[in-house]
Amino acid sequence: MIRSIFASASLIACLISFVALSGSLTLADDEKIRFDMPLNGGALKDPLLEMVMPPRGSPDRVSFQPDGIYVRQVEEIAGQPSAGCGLKFINNAAGDFKFEIEFECKELQPPKSGWGQGMMIRILTDDPEASVMAVGCVANQQHPRCLWIQMPRGNGQQPMYGSQPTDFKKGVWIVERKADELICSIKTKDEPLAEKIRLPCTTSSLNGVQFWFTRQAAGNTKSEFVLKHLKFECDRFFTYQAPGKSGWSWRTILLLTLATCWGGYGIYRFANRRS
Repeated sequence: MIRSIFASASLIACLISFVALSGSLTLADDEKIRFDMPLNGGALKDPLLEMVMPPRGSPDRVSFQPDGIYVRQVEEIAGQPSAGCGLKFINNAAGDFKFEIEFECKELQPPKSGWGQGMMIRILTDDPEASVMAVGCVANQQHPRCLWIQMPRGNGQQPMYGSQPTDFKKGVWIVERKADELICSIKTKDEPLAEKIRLPCTTSSLNGVQFWFTRQAAGNTKSEFVLKHLKFECDRFFTYQAPGKSGWSWRTILLLTLATCWGGYGIYRFANRRS
């Protein structure tokens, strides 16, 4: 009986915490479901976000500041591990969607070889023939800065590619699906929102969206980025129901959690006295 009392108290406390942490997922007036999260240390408390850190022993660094997530990648050092790091946005969604991230690229030099180094968005889908749609803002030996899309086509066909030289020092990067097209746009401090690339894409449901700071097997150079804000909207979410705007403050959550535990302790004392 005592175990069941404390189990119930723990369950209630967890449910209270989940309601509070999911407050970033809301149902907008136009019926689209929207996720809106400033990217600082508090963002990692949200159950829809997962941070992938650099591998153990890597000289690359990630830090969480009030104005964003800072990522510093060093020039390649022989004998030290190097791999990409980034954010996983966990969602199962369908229909049209828009993924929007505010960033600042403080430093990025073209790698000494390879396809490029920089930022990449990977959109995971249910389509077995087009399971990953990849979009990158990278630097390489051909272009100091460029935006590209790789779109799988299935049936043994070569993927579709699209690329365009694009300066991306500071601004907002938007990847959205409208009907059966994937559209990439960039908005910078000095330029208004501009569409860069548009390609046909699968209409299958999403399994998640990943944002990566890339590294190659060899030839990596120094880079430094700041991620400031993430927004996502879609027609339908399958895994999570939008709870609406949360009116729960941390004080309310703490008081309710303490009250629940105190109530469980009171029942435990009462049961002990009777026995």
